[in-house]
Amino acid sequence: MLAFCSLSPAVAQQDRGAELVPGDAESRWALVIGNAAYAGGELRNPLNDARSMAEVLRELRFDADLRENLDHQAMEEAIRAFGRKLRTGGVGVFYFAGHGVQVEGRNYLIPVGPRIDEETEIKYKAVDLGFLLDQMGEAHNRLNIVILDACRDNPFRSFRTLRRGLAQTEAPTGTIIAYATAPGKVAADGTGRHGVFTEHLLAVLHLPGLKIEEVFKQTRQAVVGTTGGAQVPWTASSLVGEFVPRLGVSELPPMPSGTSFSLEDLRTEATIEAAHKAWAYRLAEMKDAFTETERFAEGPVSRG
Repeated sequence: MLAFCSLSPAVAQQDRGAELVPGDAESRWALVIGNAAYAGGELRNPLNDARSMAEVLRELRFDADLRENLDHQAMEEAIRAFGRKLRTGGVGVFYFAGHGVQVEGRNYLIPVGPRIDEETEIKYKAVDLGFLLDQMGEAHNRLNIVILDACRDNPFRSFRTLRRGLAQTEAPTGTIIAYATAPGKVAADGTGRHGVFTEHLLAVLHLPGLKIEEVFKQTRQAVVGTTGGAQVPWTASSLVGEFVPRLGVSELPPMPSGTSFSLEDLRTEATIEAAHKAWAYRLAEMKDAFTETERFAEGPVSRG
């Protein structure tokens, strides 16, 4: 049986909290792939999603490798290189935006390139999600995060056994897998530059002090609210450790002697700065969505 799901982002300046913790030297590695230029029709948002995700991850001190419109060989080579980096230790993040399918209970990420005309070709022309998970698992690094923005549309409508959604995948030990929506469901592509899931995830990643599980929980709450419950992001986790993407101000070390400002001053300033970044990002998204809507509207849009 075959089921479809499209898998719906120079190092930027580090966030201030991370800069103040020189002892936090754990490596952070990321591979970000956006595939949009498919033979059956180009997708609207994956490249925007991937580019923005890479930018935010770099702010969070990840060495983020951004790749776009990869074919089968290039995807597998990028994943192998990513696995080698993870063997040096630390935290790994894999993000994919593009098409994906389920075949006989296994999930596949679809490269760009030659068309896939038969269901039997999927196993040989697509990248098995298990291949990625094996590369990450064999690295034996501390913690891994897999993010799949999924289920935007159906590239294989002619396949008779097609069903919606990805298969449920168990997360290897030390891994959390985040999907844009639950198994068997579809995800909204959004009216602006990003899919609904990635739009909210990017905003939440600007907030300090959240554990990675809380990041995905707050993203889920936002997506459910935006879609009226039609889209419910889903996670599978076997984490045995903790990870805070953006250091919380409450976790900063004691201020060194002779400083001219207090930790409470810093805590207040950092909180305000993080909130400002998050809301500025959301405001930009709202403006993009309005511009897109206005462009396709008939006649001038009344602003009351």
